[in-house]
Amino acid sequence: MGDRAYEVEQKCGTPKSRQVIGKTKFKEELETKTVLIEEWVYELRYGWTDILTFTGGKLSDIASVRR
Repeated sequence: MGDRAYEVEQKCGTPKSRQVIGKTKFKEELETKTVLIEEWVYELRYGWTDILTFTGGKLSDIASVRR
């Protein structure tokens, strides 16, 4: 977790799909910042799909689901 989006794409290749699913705000020192939440989908072998969630361009979650 915490890898940047471009690092993940270099390691895993281009995802089958990617979409912005929302925004979130957080306070950093004296500023409030808004960052995008994005999901990338990778279809794997044997009927599995990995859904990677990026918050502010950094990997924040990975979910594996059966298709």
